[in-house]
This record gives sequence, structure tokens and C-alpha cells, in this order.
Amino acid sequence: MRRIALSALALAMTLGSASLVAAQQPGQAQAQQQGRREWQKGRRDLRKKLFKDVKLSDQQKAQIKAINEKYRVQLKEARESLRPAMQEARADRQKGDQAAARAVFERNRGQLEQLRAQREHELREIRALLTPEQQKHFDANVAQLKARMQQRQERRHERQQEKKGF
Repeated sequence: MRRIALSALALAMTLGSASLVAAQQPGQAQAQQQGRREWQKGRRDLRKKLFKDVKLSDQQKAQIKAINEKYRVQLKEARESLRPAMQEARADRQKGDQAAARAVFERNRGQLEQLRAQREHELREIRALLTPEQQKHFDANVAQLKARMQQRQERRHERQQEKKGF
């Protein structure tokens, strides 16, 4: 009888601790929501960095907002069409299959280039609204952001090379 009671107590403690651990880990929906919030924060920060030291009039702000809305729909559609491929590439990378992930990117290179071109076109339209003085600051901010992106890509490449043992 005592053995059964101890076994039941051990089982209850095991189940209780397992449910406690599960309750402390965020679910997939929570993780996705967190990722979405971070992405949106990153976009806001990016906009702040693009317009750092650029004083916009109310009319310019309204025009830029209209341009952003126009491209938002196009960019969203492009991102949605690329989502399955990006999920496939992520799954391949997580499995350690870098070759398969690269193949996914190669298959979708055209769509990725189209997405990049749309972003560049949006920036050109915004730049056209700015005064020459504002354009100087804007161009400097864009160059700084591109340089930071290039540095991140180089660091990522170095880490990948280190993992491979080069």
C-alpha cells in the first residue's frame, strides 16, 4: 500500500513539474506575436533612422505616408508569396542543411530582387519629395543603414565560416 502511495505521489510531482515548465514556456502563437512586435518596432526604428536630422513639414509627412501606404500593399503581397519559401529555407537551416536553404533562395532570387527593387523605388519616391538640404541628410542616413546592413552580413558570413572550420 505504501509503495502505491509513493508511486502516486511521484507521478503527481512529475506531472505537476512538467505542467509548470510547460506553462513557463511561451506557446508558438505567443512567440509569433512577440516576433511580430519586434519586427514592427524594428520598422519604426528604421523609419526614425531614415529621417534622422530631417525636419519634415506636415505636407511632406502626409505625402510620405501616402507613398508608404501605396507600397505597403505591394510589399505585403510579395512577402506573403515568399513566406512558404522562407519557411522552407528556415527549416532547412535548422536541420543544418545549408545547401538546401541556399537552393531555396536561388529558386526565389527573382522574387527577392523584385522585392528589393520595390523598396528602392519607394525610397526614390520619398527622396523626390525632399528639399536639397533634406536630401543630403536622407542620403547620409540611407548610406549609413546600408553600411550597417553590409557589416551584419559580413559578420554573419564570418560566423558561418567559423562554424564550418575555415
